[in-house]
Amino acid sequence: MIRGGLRALLALLALAACEAVEPAGPCEGALVGDSGVEIGTLTGGDYQPLAPGDDLAVHAGIEGGFHSDLALRLSGLGADTPRAGGLRVDIDLDGGWQEGADLDLSPICHDGDDPALLHTGRYRYLGPGCGEDPCAGPDDPSAACLEHQDCLEREDLGLPNVDWAGIYGRDADVEVRVSGVGFEASARVPALSLVQGFQVSGGG
Repeated sequence: MIRGGLRALLALLALAACEAVEPAGPCEGALVGDSGVEIGTLTGGDYQPLAPGDDLAVHAGIEGGFHSDLALRLSGLGADTPRAGGLRVDIDLDGGWQEGADLDLSPICHDGDDPALLHTGRYRYLGPGCGEDPCAGPDDPSAACLEHQDCLEREDLGLPNVDWAGIYGRDADVEVRVSGVGFEASARVPALSLVQGFQVSGGG
């Protein structure tokens, strides 16, 4: 009886020892403390935070659209929880126009040289809008009127109304807000310089 009890005790101690030395997940350290989010990019597979004055690449899609790829680094209790509609992204292009989108949040542990809990996403630039209606009437054949009507049609379809000259060389302020039950965080990086990236060949 004593020998059997001793064996059981030794087994419990061995189990406890195994649990104590079991390595933590690479991003487990990010799931403590206050809620936080940081704006950055993936460069060569590594996360790099963005700071005021940094370059932000704008890439051209094959269908004429433009986008930037961002990586958001999350931390805090519950930071790894996916959230439907839990992400708001606003981009202010140096007073020219503002872009905004409500998106789903899908954090994933990026196990690189510096493990991080990241949400990566592609953020589209749609353009400054169509402005005031220049048409003199419903049958106005002027170039300005036809261009405005074309702009409105593209806007209705969710297509961009901006060209290369209208986007590259501008400065942009990027702000993100993450919200959900028990998790609220925001970050903003001003004065990012929009520079030319690459042409996407597999899809826009």
